[in-house]
Amino acid sequence: MGIAACRLLFIGSSILLSWLSSPIVLAQEASGTLEIELNSMTDVSGGCRLSFVATNSLGDLDKTALEIVEFDSNNLVNQVLVLDFGKLPNNKTRVIQFDVAHACQSISRLLVNQIAECSGAAIDSNVCLKGLKTANRTTIKFGM
Repeated sequence: MGIAACRLLFIGSSILLSWLSSPIVLAQEASGTLEIELNSMTDVSGGCRLSFVATNSLGDLDKTALEIVEFDSNNLVNQVLVLDFGKLPNNKTRVIQFDVAHACQSISRLLVNQIAECSGAAIDSNVCLKGLKTANRTTIKFGM
C-alpha cells in the first residue's frame, strides 16, 4: 500500500471515529406512546362536550392536534374536526374537553383520521402516529 493510500485510510478512519464519538441528536423513535382516551360525553347547551384523557410518553410535545371525523347515527360523516391538545409534557396526563355542535346521542363514532400536528424538540412528526394508542370509556366507537 502506497503512502497516499495510507494517508487516505488514516483520514477516513479519523473522520469515522470523530463522527461516531460526537454527540448527535437524532429524531426520537416511537419508543413511548401517545394514548388518547375518550373518557366521557356530556350533553351541554347546544351540543356535546367530549372529555379526553391524553397521556404522553413520547417526549415533550409543544403542539399536538388530531384530525377527528365525527359520524352521525346513520354512520355518515357529520363533520371533520381538528382537536388541538396543545402542549403535552412527557410522562404527564392531561384532561382536555371539546364542545361539538351536535347532541351526544347523534354521534355514533369518532375516527382519528390523522395527526394534524405533532411537534417538539427531537420529535419526528411521524412519531405521534406510530405511538398513538386509543382507548374508550363511552358507548360510541372511538379509534383509528
